[in-house]
Amino acid sequence: MLYKRLKISILLLFTLTGIHAQTIYVKQNNDTQVSYTLDSLQKITFSSGKLNIYKTDYDTETYTLSDVQYLSFQDYTVGISQTTFLQANLTAYPNPVSDFLHIDLSTQTKEGVIQILSIEGRILQEQKTKGNTVVVLDVSRLSSGMYLCRFFNESEIKTVKIIKP
Repeated sequence: MLYKRLKISILLLFTLTGIHAQTIYVKQNNDTQVSYTLDSLQKITFSSGKLNIYKTDYDTETYTLSDVQYLSFQDYTVGISQTTFLQANLTAYPNPVSDFLHIDLSTQTKEGVIQILSIEGRILQEQKTKGNTVVVLDVSRLSSGMYLCRFFNESEIKTVKIIKP
């Protein structure tokens, strides 16, 4: 039991540092999969052989660790794939960011706009962009906190959360 909890914790640690996810998936041994958007979660804890998911609506979901097959930031369900949706997310690095944020638009062929928004949705920075490039934004003037980086054009919107320590 302790080994499984450690394995899940390590998977979460490595996954969080390498992926800019928007959704977490809990896959149970009975092949049931539940997804949670990260902005709907307050925290995730592991205690007494349980996985506790505390949501922003003050609801709590509890799973027995022995019944959890894996936690992931990618949907691995067979048949219906959300890979296209996940790949449509915006790539921004480094995250957390101190001074300069790089936004990878190398797969974009259309012009668009990059915005940095407060969590409340207030536009703090905005820059027009051309496709097929990496845009570098100076975010050194932002105070510590969580922000949204959004790219949009006439056909799509992509958003990623960024953290300024």
